Amino acid sequence: MASSRRPDSNLLAMEHDPMSWQCPKCNSARLSVTVQVEAKLTQSEDNFETDADGDHAWDDDSPMTCSDCNFTDKSLAFATD
Repeated sequence: MASSRRPDSNLLAMEHDPMSWQCPKCNSARLSVTVQVEAKLTQSEDNFETDADGDHAWDDDSPMTCSDCNFTDKSLAFATD
């Protein structure tokens, strides 16, 4: 998947207790979060490829979705602490 903007190099991966988030609607802990990752871009005349290169990063504003009820909001809305 191609992206039109480069991830913010100042965005740091957050380290939290694995159970620090749950869905505010249904209380499920089965969640997904949208992350940013740096990727190597290889281009040819008629194609391009990306290869993830490094750690992933996300923050309080990253979209999070509940796998059980499909509620979506910023990850901060799912924080339990």
